[in-house]
Amino acid sequence: MKKRLLTYLTVLLAVIIAVSACMTAFAEESEESDMKGVKADNWNALFDRSGERNTWLCADGIYSVSLDGKDSISSATKDSKTFFIFSDSFIGNAASNGSMSLASMVNHSAMVLTGNEPLDKNAEFIWGLKGDTKQRNNIFGIDEWMFDLLSDGENLYLFGFTHDSNWKPERIDLYTVPIVDGDVDLSAYTRKLNISPLIKKTENAHYVFSMGITPNTETAGAKDPDGYYYFYGYRDNIGNWIQTKDLIVSRIHENDFPDFSKLTYWNGSEWGSDIEQSAVLVENVSCEVSVTPIEYGPHAGRYIAIYTEMVQSAHMKYALGDSPWGPFDTPVEFYTAPETGTDAIGGNGALYTYNAKAHPHLSDGNKLLVSYNVNVSMSAARNCRDYYPRFLYLDLGGEIPTVTTPVETETQAPATTGAPLTDTPVTTDTLVTDPLDPVTPSDKPLTWVLPTVLSACALLGVGIGAYFFLKHKKKKH
Repeated sequence: MKKRLLTYLTVLLAVIIAVSACMTAFAEESEESDMKGVKADNWNALFDRSGERNTWLCADGIYSVSLDGKDSISSATKDSKTFFIFSDSFIGNAASNGSMSLASMVNHSAMVLTGNEPLDKNAEFIWGLKGDTKQRNNIFGIDEWMFDLLSDGENLYLFGFTHDSNWKPERIDLYTVPIVDGDVDLSAYTRKLNISPLIKKTENAHYVFSMGITPNTETAGAKDPDGYYYFYGYRDNIGNWIQTKDLIVSRIHENDFPDFSKLTYWNGSEWGSDIEQSAVLVENVSCEVSVTPIEYGPHAGRYIAIYTEMVQSAHMKYALGDSPWGPFDTPVEFYTAPETGTDAIGGNGALYTYNAKAHPHLSDGNKLLVSYNVNVSMSAARNCRDYYPRFLYLDLGGEIPTVTTPVETETQAPATTGAPLTDTPVTTDTLVTDPLDPVTPSDKPLTWVLPTVLSACALLGVGIGAYFFLKHKKKKH
C-alpha cells in the first residue's frame, strides 16, 4: 500500500512539474507599466457606422499613412490627408442598432480622412475596382489582404498578400499608386507581383515582412533620420507544437527603394543577406504590429513596438527598444481589451481581439493612437458593432511642444449616395476572420490555448496514474 501511494505521489509530482513547465512556456513575464491605455471615444465613434446605408460598414486589418509622407507622432495637421487600408470589409446597410442587411464582403477597402481629427464629414470611404463605389468588389481587382503602407509624398505604396490552403501568406505583391495634388489616383495604380525578398518558407518557419513599416527618413519627419525604411515582419514558428510569431526586422535605403534586392536582415549583430538568420526582437507578437520612434517625454530617443500578445488575445503590449532593431526591453501590458470573450451583439458567437498597432501621425500630443481589431469567433459578423476597429490612447508621458500652423477651412468629404434600400437579413455565410489566423470551428482563438494545454497536462497525469495503478494491481493478482 505504501509503495503504491509513493508511486502515485511521484506521478502527481510529475504532473505538477509538467503543468508548471506549460505555464512557464506560454505565460510571458510582464513588468508593471506606468503607461496605460484609455479608450479613444472620438475615434471609436467615427468607425461605428450604425444607421448608415449603402456604404462602408465595418472591417479589420486597419493600417494608415499620411499621404504627404509625414509619420512622426502628432505630425498630422488640418490639411493632412490620411489613407487607411482595410482587409475583409462589409458594404451595405446597418440599422440604428448595428444590424447589417444587404451586406456584401470585399477583400479590401479604404478611407481617406482629411485633417487630424476623426470627423465623419471629412471621411471618404472607398471600395470597388479603382475606387468605383458603384461596384461592390475589391479596389485592386484581386483577392488579397493588406499589410502596411508607405508614402514618400509622390507615391503611395501598399503591400498585399495571397494565402495558401493553411491561411498562411504565400505571395506578397507591391502596389504603387500615384499621389496627384495631394490625393491618390487609384485609376493609375500598378502592381508588381511576388516581392520574394519579403517572404520565405522553410520546413519549420515562415519569414514574412511588411506587416509593419517605419520610415526613418527626413521626409517622414524622423528626428535622427538614417534614410532607411524598416520593414518589420514575423518568424512564424510552424514547426512548434503551438505556432507562435516572433518579431524580426529588415531594411532598405530610401534611395534603393523599391529595389528589394537591396533589402537586408538584422541577424542580431549586423545587417546580412540571409533571411533565415533574422534575429528575434520580441517574442509572441501579432500578425500586425508597429514600431514608432518616441521624440519627447521620459522615453525620448527610444522606439516603441505595439502588438497583441499571441496574435489573438485581450492583452495589448508594448516593448521599448534602443534602436529600430532593438534590443527591446521586457514587454509590458498596457491595456486589456474588454471585448474579448463577450457575446456578440449579433447573437452568433463570442468576440475576440487581435493585431494592435499605432498610428503615430494621428496621435494627440504625446498620446499615441493605437487600434486593434474586433471579430466574432466561429461565425461571420452580423452586426457592424461586432466588427469595427477599436481605438485607444497610450500616454507616453511629457508633452510635444505646440506648433502653430495656418488653419484653413475644413474640407467636406463627399457624402455617400445611393437609392434607399429595403432592409433584409444578412444572407452572406462568409466567415470573416483574421487573415493570418482564421478562427474556424476547429481552430479556437489563442486566448484559449493555455487552459487547453493545462487540461491536456492534467489528463496526461491522470492517465499515467491510472497506468501505474492498474500495473500494480495486475502484479498483485
